[in-house]
Amino acid sequence: MLKLDMTTGRMWSGRGTVFADGPYVYSLRGRVGGREVTVGELGARTVTTTGDGIIVRGLFEGLGVEMVQRFRLGPGRVMETLAFLNLGDEAVRLGDIGLGFSAELGGRLDWRLCAIPFRVQLDGSRHDYSAGDLIEGRFRNAVYRDPTRPEPALVEEGRLRSEAWAWWAGGHGLLVAKYNNNDIELSVAAPVRQGSRITLRFGGLVVLDGVSLAVERGELLALIGPNGAGKTSVFNCISGIYPGEGAIRFRGADIAGRKPHDIAALGLARTFQHGELFPQMSVVDNLLTGRHPRIKGNPLAEMLFLPSVRR
Repeated sequence: MLKLDMTTGRMWSGRGTVFADGPYVYSLRGRVGGREVTVGELGARTVTTTGDGIIVRGLFEGLGVEMVQRFRLGPGRVMETLAFLNLGDEAVRLGDIGLGFSAELGGRLDWRLCAIPFRVQLDGSRHDYSAGDLIEGRFRNAVYRDPTRPEPALVEEGRLRSEAWAWWAGGHGLLVAKYNNNDIELSVAAPVRQGSRITLRFGGLVVLDGVSLAVERGELLALIGPNGAGKTSVFNCISGIYPGEGAIRFRGADIAGRKPHDIAALGLARTFQHGELFPQMSVVDNLLTGRHPRIKGNPLAEMLFLPSVRR
C-alpha cells in the first residue's frame, strides 16, 4: 500500500521504502497577454484529506490559473488528476507543466531509473541509469531529426523523456506514468541540482510548439518519432480533442476549435491506441458504429427500418 503526505511531498510504501522525500514541485509556464510567464510556486495552497485520498488547491499567480489536484489512493497505486481553471479574461497558453514528486539522489546510490516500455532508444542508447549516472549527468535523450519530415526536431533539453519510468532498488520499486484520457503521454524525469543537493523530479509535460504539416488528397502519411515527441498530441489537436493555436485546415476549411463530433461528421476520423469495444455487440455492429456520422436517416426511419436505412 502506497502512502502519501502532500504537506511534505513524501511518498512511501507499507514496507517502509521511501520513493519520494519531497518537497512536491509546482511550476507552470505559459503565455498570457503576449507575455511569457513562469510561476515556480503554488500560492494560497490548501491540502484537504478525503475518504479516498487528498485534494490540493492553489493559485499560480502571474498566470491567473487556479489548480485543483486530486490524489486517489488505492491498493498499490496513487492516481493523480489535475484540473486548471483560468480566472482571468485573457487566454492562457500553457507551455510547460512542471508538477511532480522529487527524491534526493545522494542517499540512493543503489537505486536505478529505467524507461518503460522502451529502454533502448532509436539511436541504440539505453534509458537505464544508476543514481550515480543521474548525479554526474551521464544521461541523455535520443536526438531525433529528419530533414524530410515537417515536424520540428526533438532535441536534448536536460530532462529525460519516456512513456513511463521504473524507479526502484532491491527488487522493490515504483512505476511512474502520465495518462491523458485514452493515451499514455510523455512522462518526464529531471535531475535537478540545488546547491549541494541533487534531486530527481518526476512529472512535467512540454506541449506541442510550432508544428506544421500537410497531407494531400490520396496521400498516405506516417507520423513517426521517439517517445514523447508529441505524435498522439498532434492527432488530438487535429481531431478536436485538444485545443490549440493556429489553423487546422480540412478540405479548405479551418476546423480549429470545432468539437470532435463536428470534425468527425466532416469525414475526418481517427482511432486510439487502446480500442474500446461494446461487449454486448457483435464485431460487425462494433465496426458499424464508426459509420454513425455518415448516416442520413432520422429516428423515425431508423425505427421503421425504411429502405433509406437499409441502404
